[in-house]
Amino acid sequence: MALKSSGHAGRFRPNVFIHSGRAHASPGAADVCADASAVGINRILIAVDEEPIAADAADVGADLARSLGAQIVFVYVVDSILAHGGETGIAPDQLIASAKQDGKKMVGELRQRLSLPPSTLDFVQAGTPSTEIVSAALEWSADLIVMGSHGRSGLQRALQGSVAEQVTRHAPCPVLIVPSKHA
Repeated sequence: MALKSSGHAGRFRPNVFIHSGRAHASPGAADVCADASAVGINRILIAVDEEPIAADAADVGADLARSLGAQIVFVYVVDSILAHGGETGIAPDQLIASAKQDGKKMVGELRQRLSLPPSTLDFVQAGTPSTEIVSAALEWSADLIVMGSHGRSGLQRALQGSVAEQVTRHAPCPVLIVPSKHA
């Protein structure tokens, strides 16, 4: 279940938006890096899942961390709705445990692809994704959260909601949203 990037490794994409509680125009890459160093971003939490946009967000987060000399932690959340997935013949706790194992494996592959040290931390949790991402940011004292936005709209957004939007509303720090090119 390796994540594949759309090829943005090695360069910081300028079409990202940092939300810190107030609306403002999307900054260019130079502005983002200058703003990030000015506010002392030393700990970057990167939220990942199996979607291609997560690989793009990880590339952006890792590039930013390298340019700032910041630490990285990954957070992967198994949506607890999986435990209520119907009749699979597998106990809900076994489904969650298996999904968490898959998440650990995926984060390890991502760490290797990004050439990060094995000591790079990760949180692999089960729960509501937005809540767990915010909790991990609080627990680890993140200075910045980097995550992808799947670009859902209309009925799909109404039915599935937006994890990125919920994280942005409740995060204890700025959130860098990497837009999807796969939507």
